[in-house]
Amino acid sequence: MQTASGTLSYLLDPQDFFIQPGKRYLLVLSYHADGDFYTLAKNWELSGGVVKPNSKLEQTPAAQGKASLAGLAENQLAAALRGLSAVGQ
Repeated sequence: MQTASGTLSYLLDPQDFFIQPGKRYLLVLSYHADGDFYTLAKNWELSGGVVKPNSKLEQTPAAQGKASLAGLAENQLAAALRGLSAVGQ
């Protein structure tokens, strides 16, 4: 990850699922108050106008037709996220 002030972290080992420069993603971040930092909890790739799982955790439910976001058109994503946040309240 890189910010305007410089690089925060980077990985050198190849991985099956990873964040790539030049692509767009929906990220779910987890905040760790004890160290005042975030880690990546879940992510989906937004390419070709479709939401695609970008982790093993999300790939299996998507393949079984049980994923709530995978396969959605990008223009449906905002409404789906609003619906998910309403369920969590």
